Amino acid sequence: MNLSKKPNFFDRMMSEANKNGYSSVSELAKALKYSSTEKLYRLGRSEKNKPSFEIIEDLTNLFEFADLRYLITNKRSTTSTYTTEKANSLAAEKKVSYEKRESVEDIISNKILNTLEPFLNKIELQDAKMAELILKMGMIEEKVNH
Repeated sequence: MNLSKKPNFFDRMMSEANKNGYSSVSELAKALKYSSTEKLYRLGRSEKNKPSFEIIEDLTNLFEFADLRYLITNKRSTTSTYTTEKANSLAAEKKVSYEKRESVEDIISNKILNTLEPFLNKIELQDAKMAELILKMGMIEEKVNH
């Protein structure tokens, strides 16, 4: 990267690649599943060469938590993109709503109830049958005693 001028897209892309463990254009091209490095090297040959949407999309998928605003425009985000995007991604994966988060006790109670519900239903049915049998026994005892 040439430090005397502002970094171009290629420089920023390779900086992000290095942060993510890709030390060369060929390693990056391989990670992006490109058949050759030409697509990427073209971006470094001239300031006028701009990345295609496909390249931006592929980089976005590969560098999940990159500051994409910086990568594309050379301007840093005002918030920590890594932290925000990671939190959003984890929330989506876990389907946790930060506004309506259940307490641990509620989650455990719900899991226990969901697990026990079929057994509770069987017990209720058996209780109903027992009550019916006790009633019939009482009627039989009454007939026998009279």
